[in-house]
Amino acid sequence: MKLTTLIENEYETIEQQTAEKAVRPNTKNDSIIYAFKSWLKLLHTKVYSRNPFFDYMHAEDKLKEFNPDYSYNISYTPEDISSFCFYLEDFCTKENMEYSGMFISALINLHYRKHTFKGDYFLHVDPLPTTLDYLGKFTNGAAIYIKGNTGRFVGYEIKSGKITVEGNTLGSLGYRMTGGIIHILGNAESEVGREMKDGKIIVEKNTGKFTGERMQGGAVHINGTIKRISENFEKGMIYNKGERIR
Repeated sequence: MKLTTLIENEYETIEQQTAEKAVRPNTKNDSIIYAFKSWLKLLHTKVYSRNPFFDYMHAEDKLKEFNPDYSYNISYTPEDISSFCFYLEDFCTKENMEYSGMFISALINLHYRKHTFKGDYFLHVDPLPTTLDYLGKFTNGAAIYIKGNTGRFVGYEIKSGKITVEGNTLGSLGYRMTGGIIHILGNAESEVGREMKDGKIIVEKNTGKFTGERMQGGAVHINGTIKRISENFEKGMIYNKGERIR
């Protein structure tokens, strides 16, 4: 039986729940909005230089700052995170929106560390005017279901857990991941599995060039067409339509 068929059964219930939650919510969590605006302001200070690691850590710091009871609890819920995605274009420009996937990742990771949430975090990004980068960054145990197309660096340094994208994704999928599963139901562009060390990536349709760029371990499963495997592939496993080709 194809890997696709096995996974379709697993996600049938999730897709039904996602469709039910797709209505734009009427409520917003003020602490998330205040933290997000403060984070954006920090990113645009003249003395500040963008760095993916420090930008992420600043996002967590801002969320803690606007959650005064952080030591004991997190004041927002998985539903608040999903709601924030719907309202994102109300708070920032298109340029900022692309980078805000990092902030959403911090929202999920903080909540998961406090509550070890057993359900799925639903992110509805399809209504947005642009794709979000860095969704699922530093995921460590959480299960994230994303409805819509995504930007670059999905699953950046994921350690464990599962990220599912009901759509397509841009470059550097699973960059430096060390564990977990990333499942793309559509296409993935260039550099799938870039510097990947362990874990599993599944792409149901096609991938772009440089698949397996500097890949050092783990497994990549492509069920469509691979445009080109990178000459810099080091080790690990790459499968195409169920057959190992590297």
